[in-house]
Amino acid sequence: MGYFSQRKKRARENLFMLFSLVGLFFVYFILFFELGSADFLLKLRSFLFHIYLFNLLMLFYIGFHQKYIYLGICFALLTVGYTSLTAQARLFFNYQKDSPQELQVTYKKGKNAQIYVRQNSLEEPMNKGQIFLSPNLHSPFLTISQSGEEYTLISVDFSKVSEQEKHIALKNLETYVLMQNNTVIIYGDFGMPAWSKTFQQFLTKTDLSVKNKIIFSDGRKKFSFWNIPSINLISFKNIGLNSIQVQPKNITFNLNL
Repeated sequence: MGYFSQRKKRARENLFMLFSLVGLFFVYFILFFELGSADFLLKLRSFLFHIYLFNLLMLFYIGFHQKYIYLGICFALLTVGYTSLTAQARLFFNYQKDSPQELQVTYKKGKNAQIYVRQNSLEEPMNKGQIFLSPNLHSPFLTISQSGEEYTLISVDFSKVSEQEKHIALKNLETYVLMQNNTVIIYGDFGMPAWSKTFQQFLTKTDLSVKNKIIFSDGRKKFSFWNIPSINLISFKNIGLNSIQVQPKNITFNLNL
C-alpha cells in the first residue's frame, strides 16, 4: 500500500474512532440528563447493554491502534456504561449461594397460567392462586414449604401490555411483596430490562435483586441478540442461582435456597 493510501486509511480510522466516541458520549449524556421525550428515553435505555457492548468493542479497537488519548476517553465512557447497567442488573455472572437445598423453576413463554417447579422432596403447595395486578394481568403464585422455610413463587409476563399498565402491575406487585412474611421468588418476562428506571424503583422498594446474568432470549428462541433482555429471576439475598438452561419456549432456573 502506498504512502498516500496509508494516510487515507489512517484518516478514516481516526474519523471512525472520533465519531464513535462522540456518539457514545452523547448517548450517555442524553440518558444521564434525561434529554428527550419519555418514549425516546425508554427506547434508548432499553438498548443500553448493546451500547455498552459496542463501547467495549471500541475499547479493543482503539487499543489495537494504540490511540492512547482516545483509549482513555473510551475507558471513561465504558465505566459510565458499566455503572449504569450494574446499578441493578447482573451482566455476565449469576448470583450464587452455597447451599445443599436446590429448587428448579421453569418459565414457559405464553404459559404463565402455571408454575413449573421441580424438587425431589417437594411438599404439597401450602397455597396457590392468581394475583390481580392490572385489568389485563393476572399472575399465578404458589407458596411451598421446604426444609422448614416458606417460599412464594410468582410467574409474570408483562411483555404484551402497555408501559402504563406495566407501571400499575409493578406497583401492585410491590404491595403484594411487602405484605409477605416469607421469601418471594419472581421470574418471567417483565417487559423491560433490569436497568430501566421503573424496574430499578421496584427492586429498591421491595429489597429484591436480580439473580441471573443477562439472558439473550425472548422466551421463544434460544438466542436472540437484538432482543431487549427482559426475562429475569429476582428474589432476596438468601436465594442463589447456580445455573440457567435456555431452550426454545423454556427457560429453567436452578436455585440454591
